[in-house]
Amino acid sequence: MSQVDELPAPKKKKSKLKWFILLLLLLGLGGGGFMVYKMGLVDKFLGGDDAQQADAGAAGNGAIGSGNTGSTRITTPTSDMRTATFDQFVTNLSDPAGNRYIRLIIDVEVISPEVIRELETQNPRIRDSILMLLSSKSFQDLNSPAGKLRLKNEILDRINQVLGGPKVNRVFFTEIFVQ
Repeated sequence: MSQVDELPAPKKKKSKLKWFILLLLLLGLGGGGFMVYKMGLVDKFLGGDDAQQADAGAAGNGAIGSGNTGSTRITTPTSDMRTATFDQFVTNLSDPAGNRYIRLIIDVEVISPEVIRELETQNPRIRDSILMLLSSKSFQDLNSPAGKLRLKNEILDRINQVLGGPKVNRVFFTEIFVQ
């Protein structure tokens, strides 16, 4: 009699490929979410800009403009220091390769509440002057702390020139990104 030896059924190999793909997918989603957060795009996706500006206008803090149109938002906080906040400036730098840019948000300290109203009316001229100044700068001009201090002073001079006198005391960089 011949007896057939039964071989055990081969065990199925657990595929590591599906775990590898799942890991890559999770890393990609996590990295993408982090980039959206770091670039400040969360408010745009969730509609936070419009809601925040509507709340600010309802609170009566003097906010004008809309970040979506690129205009200036000028606010007057309740503290003793009178400041105006400009929406971000984004422009290319004067770079031979043409692939560097600057993103800048500034606050300015003014001498009186009347100057804030004047900033509102001179908004297009001030933004134009600052954008022209920023686009004339190179990465080397802005790479050092001394270069950033020079830029602050030049922005202060440009704003006071548009306003027709020393009505702005200081310029504060609340965000600066040069790439």
